[in-house]
Amino acid sequence: MKQVQEALKNLGIEVYQDVYRPKSAQKGSAAQFIVYVTRTVEEEHYDDEAHGLKTWVYMNLWCTGNPSAAAKMVKKAMKQAGFAMIEEETGSTSGEAKYAEGPKMFCVSWTWVYREVATDEC
Repeated sequence: MKQVQEALKNLGIEVYQDVYRPKSAQKGSAAQFIVYVTRTVEEEHYDDEAHGLKTWVYMNLWCTGNPSAAAKMVKKAMKQAGFAMIEEETGSTSGEAKYAEGPKMFCVSWTWVYREVATDEC
């Protein structure tokens, strides 16, 4: 989603839609990166047309070490871009869900929502 890419472009953190794709010369994973997926539905209907769209963004920030500073930057950037945070999840005790033992990475997960007027371009 172009709005997510635009919101996060100046953070200095690599952002990937759908799945992490390391650069060919890069071995292993980056020290921190963001992966997200989206789901869009028509939200507002009248005059036999959709006039509003609602997009959920399911986002994970992965970091080696403490993710707090990066998470703060992500939240600020997303809110400034017009996204509303629905939930944030950290520190789960469900093992691999919020901490990956192999690369020793911590994860912060968010659900964001973005509303926009439906146009022919949407």
